[in-house]
Amino acid sequence: MARPASFDARASLSTWIYTIARNTSLSALREQRREVQREDPATVLEVQPATDSAESSAERVALMRLVDALPDRQRQVVLLYYLQEQSHDEVASMLAMPVGTVKTLLHRARARLAAAAGVLEK
Repeated sequence: MARPASFDARASLSTWIYTIARNTSLSALREQRREVQREDPATVLEVQPATDSAESSAERVALMRLVDALPDRQRQVVLLYYLQEQSHDEVASMLAMPVGTVKTLLHRARARLAAAAGVLEK
């Protein structure tokens, strides 16, 4: 059960707003991920003309599937940093974790994605 949103006077207003924005963003990303998971790369290729854009769209779907396979914390950091174009500091603030942890999670996520992409290419 989610707690009702209420402002805690001990925290700054910006922290509360960031929390609301983070939760809203994560909810939207979860919904977007569900939509991407429903897409079949073959269907994407049939709908779009056989051009570079179709190839990049199929690659995007494949990449999102790899991102979906990441552990939750790594996936959240990757989505906020790359898709939402947030800085390390902003991601750290949104997820209430140290900047060093954000950088470590990004590093580990990139390593997992590179390994998984390497397996797919072979």
